[in-house]
Amino acid sequence: IEVLVKCAEENQLQVVFFNAETVFESCAAEEKNRSYKNYYKRNGDYRRVYTGEELFVAFIQNWDFKPSACLLFVDRMFLQNTGLRFYSNIYHEDNLFTICLMQKADRCMLCDQTLYRRLIREASIVSGEKNVKHAYGFFVCHREILKAYGQQKHSYAYYSALRKYLKSMQNQAVNAVAGKEYEYLLEQITLVDGNEAGAFL
Repeated sequence: IEVLVKCAEENQLQVVFFNAETVFESCAAEEKNRSYKNYYKRNGDYRRVYTGEELFVAFIQNWDFKPSACLLFVDRMFLQNTGLRFYSNIYHEDNLFTICLMQKADRCMLCDQTLYRRLIREASIVSGEKNVKHAYGFFVCHREILKAYGQQKHSYAYYSALRKYLKSMQNQAVNAVAGKEYEYLLEQITLVDGNEAGAFL
């Protein structure tokens, strides 16, 4: 925390990103999730102050966007002024929160140090088998990100980066329910949120 406070104060930052070391719950979890070995360590060079949108573009260009709330250090007053809260009762809410936060931030930076240990379990939301709840979470995130996007003016570079990320999110949602019958999907999404069943399907 001392490192993050120093970085934030010296650079007058609203949001500080940092890296994490991946720790696996078991050998089985590691074998199943090898792609997460260095996932939470960024590869690009971000040693300057960015706007949130500029840093998002840079992250997307380098495959370094890691939307995890535990890897964010946020100025409390800035956060209160944004009015942002985590969307309730969905998977992948970190994606929505992080993107909306970056849209509102004027001063962001990556503190290029490993300051957290990220546990990967064998059957978590991240590492477990994907289902309708995952797809629905991506659906809600996609919808709400587009709503937030429409509330501000943005650069073409940001538009292009966001479009690329949203396409990836769509693909993950489709893959989560690939091969499932329509009746099954309707039943499952109704259990999650009956009001959204029609829009989701």
